[in-house]
Amino acid sequence: MKHWIWVMASLLVASGVYAQEAKRIDVTDFEDGLEWTYSGGSILGSLVEYAPFVDQTIQPHSGEASLYVEYDNTGGTWQWAQLNWPGGKEAVMAAGMTELHMWVYFIDKGDVHTVGNKEIRLDFNDTSLGFKSTTVTNQWVELVWPISSLATQSMDNVTYFGGFISPGDATNVGGLYIDDIYFYRPAGIPDVESKLVYGFNEENPDTLFVDGWETSDTTGALPFIGEGEVEPSEGSNYMEFELAGGWQNTIRTTEGLSRFDRWTEVREVWMDVRLGEAVSGGWVQSALIIQTESGGWNQYAELGYADAVDNWKTLVWAVDMSGHAESLNSDAPWMNIWLSTNNGAADAGKKVFFDNFRVVVPVTNDVHDWSVF
Repeated sequence: MKHWIWVMASLLVASGVYAQEAKRIDVTDFEDGLEWTYSGGSILGSLVEYAPFVDQTIQPHSGEASLYVEYDNTGGTWQWAQLNWPGGKEAVMAAGMTELHMWVYFIDKGDVHTVGNKEIRLDFNDTSLGFKSTTVTNQWVELVWPISSLATQSMDNVTYFGGFISPGDATNVGGLYIDDIYFYRPAGIPDVESKLVYGFNEENPDTLFVDGWETSDTTGALPFIGEGEVEPSEGSNYMEFELAGGWQNTIRTTEGLSRFDRWTEVREVWMDVRLGEAVSGGWVQSALIIQTESGGWNQYAELGYADAVDNWKTLVWAVDMSGHAESLNSDAPWMNIWLSTNNGAADAGKKVFFDNFRVVVPVTNDVHDWSVF
């Protein structure tokens, strides 16, 4: 399976990289006269409210209308909530967009239940954009969710936004207004493509580990070549090792610079993951860590995959390599890439499988034959 991501068909060539003009795709500003609603376990009710609002101290962010939502987490922080497309609203074709913007106005009336961090998680088309939060109340705030180049491929038919409202505090009760939801791609964002760096198809005969990878230390897991428990995500094999009884710095590669030479341009790292069996604790996750001399130790988010039992799931880490540029451009560069695992103690010893370590870089005009390992 090849992963080529072309962000849009109309391309502008600049400095050897395909650049793009800015583009905005509106979802809604609630001025269309349709009956937009938010629903779910934590939602008490919602409606499109037109100015003047009942609370006349609040004005729409723009225009004459905003969506008003009342919520009550009732002690639970993970109650699904969904912005429903109303009848007459067509699906939004947003492939290629790199950001989702939403203006929010959390109302604080001094009630202890309405203070603290306000978070919204957004999901659509089986893709999660993660959380964005604010501590600001009683004024409009713009929340911006970045969209990975993998997620953008599933945005050609968006018909809902799911997720969670205010999961930061299980006692949160209150209301908010929502306005001006739109997808966006800033000017100058280049087209990108993924490059396979490790396919995990070969064994190192000296270590008996997967070629290019090793255990991080005496407590680390052992990254063996796959033994046929599952079908590879791609290629002829995969990497496997056992989970520990909690968080551990599991495995690493010190050979990334010899396998790929555009690390300063890398924007995302992808890995396919799968479990050998369900985890009894209900959760398991991994973080990506990149280490260089000048950039130090950069740990990226722990991403969960407890749902990846009967199928492969792609983890996507957006990375910032700017802090590593000095080291990577030095006369004697070095870089370690680590992969951690974290899970409940009861699931220690269960197997996890990884395949296809890929990086996302801008498309260039250069003809370059990359070696694939």
